Amino acid sequence: MKKIHKYQFRHTTVQTFRDIPFDAKILSIQPQGAEMCMWVEVDPGEKVGKMLAIITVLTGENAPDSRRAEYITTCQLGALVLHYYRLTV
Repeated sequence: MKKIHKYQFRHTTVQTFRDIPFDAKILSIQPQGAEMCMWVEVDPGEKVGKMLAIITVLTGENAPDSRRAEYITTCQLGALVLHYYRLTV
């Protein structure tokens, strides 16, 4: 049975989540208090082969190559506007 888990983002450009499968369903990314969080639907019994990696890009920075990353969403955290991509390779 699938469950919804919450994961907090660290302040880095690329984050790898070792306990989330690459193809897990990302439900939402948004601020909770002062932290950015991601809610993901996961199957706790599923073994992780390829891990989920998320790229965070600020407005004005270069977007990742669309052959390497898939856009997820854009969120605001105070004055920051953050754009999130799932690494696909």
